[in-house]
Amino acid sequence: MSQALWATRRARAGQVLREAPHAEELLSFYVRLTELQESVAESLPVDRIIKAVPAVKANEPVLSPRRLPVDELLLLFEEFLQGVLYTGTEEIEAGARALLHTGPSHAGAALYTAEGFHARAFLESVMITLAANTSEPNIGKNPKHCYVCGSRPVVSFLQDLPDTLGKRSLACSLCSTEWRIDRLRCVNCGETNADQLLVHNAESIPHVRLEECRTCRRYLKTVDLRERGDAVPVVDELATIEMDLWARDKGLEKLQLNILEL
Repeated sequence: MSQALWATRRARAGQVLREAPHAEELLSFYVRLTELQESVAESLPVDRIIKAVPAVKANEPVLSPRRLPVDELLLLFEEFLQGVLYTGTEEIEAGARALLHTGPSHAGAALYTAEGFHARAFLESVMITLAANTSEPNIGKNPKHCYVCGSRPVVSFLQDLPDTLGKRSLACSLCSTEWRIDRLRCVNCGETNADQLLVHNAESIPHVRLEECRTCRRYLKTVDLRERGDAVPVVDELATIEMDLWARDKGLEKLQLNILEL
């Protein structure tokens, strides 16, 4: 599953790039990034890492980054950073160079906290691969966090399912696990009053909308797969940066920044 995921994301990014040339620089970099992430996923010693993760109690995320055997990942992380040196912007390349020069202890600390673009981009490939090879634990009742890795969702999406039309689901920002949520509910604060939950659309991208909660002033984008069946929620969320700029001007805070920290 995880191998096909990278190819699907790359293909969708290329398609969106042709439809939205204003996002060319961002999407071109994202395509190159997914190639590095796929390389990490293919090299990951999945069974060894999963066995090294300690057991957890019911309803706790089974694959939190803080519980991974970081020492097992340092060599792969170094190879990933070497690849980033020839892939990203000057700022991203400088950050990769700094992590390479500070030694394994600093790099390990970055992975432990999953902070910063480099650690998160690397861990995304790791966590997606591990999640695809891990049996799901008992699902908790908190829709704000992924029940597999404990991270926040980066996007929601709507689709027609055999049991429900227009079902809303969330996609994890780190391991891409999906889980369902009520259609009319703020993911952050749980608000269900329709008067407090606003929807904003842009004519140029009608299949993506911005959902604002007036109670907590957070927002999340939703991709309607019923309008664009070829959309890939994580990619389409990333490509609609104009919505983020609009929300920022309105004083709204994003529930969770995407992989490019937008």
